[in-house]
Amino acid sequence: MSATAGRSARLLFHLTCSGCAKQNYIHVDDAAAAIAHICDTQQAGLFYAGGDEVLRIAEMLQVVCDVLAPGKTPARIDGPDSHDALVAKSRALPLTHPMRFMLAKDLRGAAIS
Repeated sequence: MSATAGRSARLLFHLTCSGCAKQNYIHVDDAAAAIAHICDTQQAGLFYAGGDEVLRIAEMLQVVCDVLAPGKTPARIDGPDSHDALVAKSRALPLTHPMRFMLAKDLRGAAIS
């Protein structure tokens, strides 16, 4: 199902902070690949999974706009700022894909199904 299925053609993206906080988002496919890798290699222990790409919240939202609503930019609304939320990814895990690539892949898959 498409992320925009059943929704108005007018998509609204807004940012309620400066957007400077950094995060390393991970796509569900990359998280599943990390779990499969640990199982396949029969490793034991505690593993931290996070994306290899670090984006500020404002950058992440712009990527979403670029993919879902080309030419649009997120509106900024005054609000409290956030803090960095970065995961120190375990070295044993495979590399992850950039957010823009995975969003575009999801949209292509949704168009096919």
